[in-house]
Amino acid sequence: MSYVTNATVSALTGIDVDDLVSVLISLAESHIETLVGYDLDGGAQSRVQYIDVIQRNKFYTNYDGVRDFTLDRFPVISVSEVIVDPDSNTDALSESDYEYWIDDDVSMVKINNDTALEVGQRKLKFTYTWGYVSVPQEIQDYANLYCAMLHDSYQSIAKNSSGNILKEIEMGRFRELYDLKSESTMSKYKTLGLFNLQDQIITKYRIWD
Repeated sequence: MSYVTNATVSALTGIDVDDLVSVLISLAESHIETLVGYDLDGGAQSRVQYIDVIQRNKFYTNYDGVRDFTLDRFPVISVSEVIVDPDSNTDALSESDYEYWIDDDVSMVKINNDTALEVGQRKLKFTYTWGYVSVPQEIQDYANLYCAMLHDSYQSIAKNSSGNILKEIEMGRFRELYDLKSESTMSKYKTLGLFNLQDQIITKYRIWD
């Protein structure tokens, strides 16, 4: 899997795939991982999460309801184990016996009201897998737009006739106007919704520890 699709970036920039600068593709993909805080295209990942029980009917953070426990990774692919008071070597709860069930849409585990809970730290243990089977389309859209903007900005850098980047305009040459701050490039991708997509990514896909 990958965030950037060469063919899409080529279509956006008008540059053939073979001429795309690979380091800019890497920069775009690294930028995605910085935004969301993890390698989103890494596929399914395993996680063990503990939650403190403060009172028998009220629970420490990441909870929304008396018996609803929100897991801190999204999306949840499957929950393999739910244990109450794990330090006491207790058996795992049984999903088939409706001791708990899972709401996949919000990464939430719901524990049956009849299940006894112990008060204390790390009294609930959840073992589960989470992640994306394929990179979400809006992430790919953003990555392609961002990579295209990087390429356009790179192409707009002032160069001499040999293609080398100019440190200053050579004396005696006719006056040329360069968009050194890439303002026109930024405006172009702003109209395509690039920065609105960035806000969506931060809100929807960011891992908040």
